[in-house]
Formats: sequence, C-alpha cells, structure tokens
Amino acid sequence: MTATAKSNATAVTLSSPTYTSKDLTVDQWFEVSFAIEDKEAVQVAKSFYAQERMAKNMSYELASKLEIAIAGIFDDFSSTSIGTTGSDLTDAMVRAAISTLAAVGINLGECAFFIYSAVVWDDLMGVDKFTLAINSPEMSPVGKGKMGNLYGIPLYASNFVQSPAGGGRFNVLASKDAIHYATSSLPVMAEHGSVGKYGIRVQSSYDHRYLATLTTADILYGVLRNRHNGGVCIKTDS
Repeated sequence: MTATAKSNATAVTLSSPTYTSKDLTVDQWFEVSFAIEDKEAVQVAKSFYAQERMAKNMSYELASKLEIAIAGIFDDFSSTSIGTTGSDLTDAMVRAAISTLAAVGINLGECAFFIYSAVVWDDLMGVDKFTLAINSPEMSPVGKGKMGNLYGIPLYASNFVQSPAGGGRFNVLASKDAIHYATSSLPVMAEHGSVGKYGIRVQSSYDHRYLATLTTADILYGVLRNRHNGGVCIKTDS
C-alpha cells in the first residue's frame, strides 16, 4: 500500500497491491493405533486414568509429528541468521533477532520465539536480565517454571527444534505469517469416531477376530514457509 497526499475536492488514489499464490500440499499422514483385548479390558480399560493416559499419548505423538514438520522449516530462514551452531544464546543475539525483523517492518506484536528447550534452560535462564527482571516470586522462572516473554515477545520452548547435520540447533523468531500449516478433515468410517478442530480423527471399532477393540488416531497435514523475511534463524549449540 502507498500513502498519497489528499487535497480537497479530489478523488482518492487507489492502491494496486499485487497478489501471489502459494501451494500448500496436505499430504503428510500419520497414525497411532492400539488394541485392547477383552481380557485386558475387564482388568484395566475401565480405569479412567488408563484411558486418559492412552489418549494423551496418542495426541502427543501426532502433535509431535506436526511440530517437527513446522520446526523443520526454521532453517529456511537461515539466509537471515543470527549466531552460529557453536555459540550460546545471549541477550545480544535475542536483540539482534528482534532488530532484524523490525528493520523490514514486521509487526513484532505478531511474533514469537521458538527455542530448543535445553538452550532455554542452559543459556537464557542463566542471563540475569531475563530471570531477575523484576526479582519477585511471581515473575521468577525458578519459582514458577514459566517461559514468559523476551522483550514482550512470547517464548515457546520445544524439544523438536531441529539440529542440522553439523550439530547445533536452528531456533527461530518468526511472525505468525511466516509459516503456515493446514490439516484435512478426514471422514469417520468406524463404528465410533470423531474429528477434532485441528483435524485429528479418532476412531474405534470392535474386531471379533482378535476379541479386541481397536482405536486409531490419525492426522493429515502440510506445512509451508509463506514469508521468507518473516522469520530469522537463531543458530546456537545444542
């Protein structure tokens, strides 16, 4: 868009933005399945705790596949990178990453840090500026374990930040428009099933050949780097 001077009794000047399209292919399909035979069903399946643990494990495994795919795009921003794969994450690197996006007009209010968990705890939490900013119990990560914000920008710690072939980690500071993902809503074909709002389908049916109830959860998704200058790769050690 372009701002144009306006005079009385003159028509406004129309901007003519250019629209481009990108194809996001939804073709990554993963499933988690387990069967509970009747013998085990009468012993443990009626336990709410056991069922809850199984459901959480299935969700975690499927969510991790999508998160790994998203994190695998972080190195696509390495043309604009901060640090090296042998360096600790420092306050100066955090500020340099923010400065890089600010310089190209990225709205920092729509950005977030995604940093490898060990780097957060080994490096960032050793910087007094972050851990003792206010020096009060409610703000202390030692007392609360909360990642919080870095200079007002949300920080997410992840075990799935990828490691390049030579070692280290490719973390990222990115705007929400930098990476897109999509899931496809799969049809329910079994006796019982549902599809969650993020596209995870859960189905259960009884198989008399094994005298067992089979439960499967699956997800079909795709990921895409959408804006090449919408993120900056932050290279650190592991």
